[in-house]
Amino acid sequence: MENLKRSTTLIIHPAGDETTTFLEEIYSSIPDQKLIRDELNSEKLKKVMESHSRIIMLGHGTSIGLLSICTPTGIPEQIVNIYHAEELSKNTENIYIWCNADRFVLEHDLQGLYCGMFVSEIIEAAYCGLGLISQEIVDESNNRFSEIMGQCIHLDKFSILNELKVNYGELAKTNPVAAYNLLRLYAR
Repeated sequence: MENLKRSTTLIIHPAGDETTTFLEEIYSSIPDQKLIRDELNSEKLKKVMESHSRIIMLGHGTSIGLLSICTPTGIPEQIVNIYHAEELSKNTENIYIWCNADRFVLEHDLQGLYCGMFVSEIIEAAYCGLGLISQEIVDESNNRFSEIMGQCIHLDKFSILNELKVNYGELAKTNPVAAYNLLRLYAR
């Protein structure tokens, strides 16, 4: 597996949503990182993106971008969106982990590691046809996914995907949430 060249990593993980705290393990050991959790102004964010060679975006989202759930108005806002696509296209090792990020990546012809619909809550499991899933099963999937990503985050996108397919794939044999998510992880 090829290590990425040492670079400054920008992490965008909107604060205020307890349902995505499990994702913190993905980036907790990254050196030379800039973490943005608050101050998610779209204009400022675009400027910050310019000075980073890898951008990791994590949380809740839609096909049109990453959401900031907790905003001053109380209304969720797209914080990463079409406005950022040109800047994101300059980096081929970005990571897009939010529900339906695949549509955003493909629509804007971006490169990186990304996911489709990603079940991280009981309600999402029901919505995706997985039936009644316990919180323990969801937590097991969330925690193992983040643990594996955190262990191999220093690798390139294809190596990370391979590690997930092997190691998260082991959990997918017994965990229906992991099995669902594993089929929706991609790199290009």
